[in-house]
Amino acid sequence: MKNAENHSLFEYKAYKDYLISLVGPRDQRSGHRAAMAKALTCQPTYISQVLYGHAHLSLEQGELLSEHLGHTSDEKQFFLMLIQKDRAGTKRLERFFQEQMAEILRKRLVLTERLGAKTVLPENQQAIYYSSWQYAAVHVAITIPELQTFTALCEHLRISKSRLTTILEFLCSSGLAKQEGTRFITGDVQLRLGNTSPNIIKHHTNWRQQAIESLERETLQDLHYSGVVSLSEEDAIKIKDETMKFIQETIKTIKTSKEEKLFCLNLDFFDVKKI
Repeated sequence: MKNAENHSLFEYKAYKDYLISLVGPRDQRSGHRAAMAKALTCQPTYISQVLYGHAHLSLEQGELLSEHLGHTSDEKQFFLMLIQKDRAGTKRLERFFQEQMAEILRKRLVLTERLGAKTVLPENQQAIYYSSWQYAAVHVAITIPELQTFTALCEHLRISKSRLTTILEFLCSSGLAKQEGTRFITGDVQLRLGNTSPNIIKHHTNWRQQAIESLERETLQDLHYSGVVSLSEEDAIKIKDETMKFIQETIKTIKTSKEEKLFCLNLDFFDVKKI
């Protein structure tokens, strides 16, 4: 039994609420309770007592059920933490587990925690790479076969020959690219900025400026959306989490997609309050 897509474990504050969202109300016959009982080698009536009564899963049962539900490592950790919180015999112990879960949720809101950090360039090379949008544009453009030559890059990105020479020399010397005959291809070194990097502001600024310029030549393939909204703090966290899921799924699609066109993806979702 896999965790349903619309039931994110991390949105729940009690493990029983989460499980009930998967199996449905007590009078609903879905077969899920029987499947859970089989996974735990117990009677279905015990599962009902846990879901709708005062009984609790043991940590050992929680671990087996987590495997049955197809949880990831992070989901299993959070699920077991929920069980420990709900089984806690004192408010102090309950608060301890709540703080532990809050820390897990906080880390999930940091993008590099979700996507995984890449090889980090030396600080001086990072400063050069993020000094202009052109470095990243050329770096990604050479993943497209039709744009791997010097002439094609010049024409597609409208970069001068002298400037492009400087960029390609840097990419090759830093390991981000390499030259094979008349073609340039990506190197073995990769990178991804975290939100604590001193270069992150420059990186975001570079590509948001390009987004603004793209408005003047917008095509049907482009998408621009801006909206100022009011919502609850809980829903704001939920939207950020769902957006990060979208980014993760998008990256999976990009990794298996044939390199044909060069696009930029910018997403902005932030608190308007001036601190």
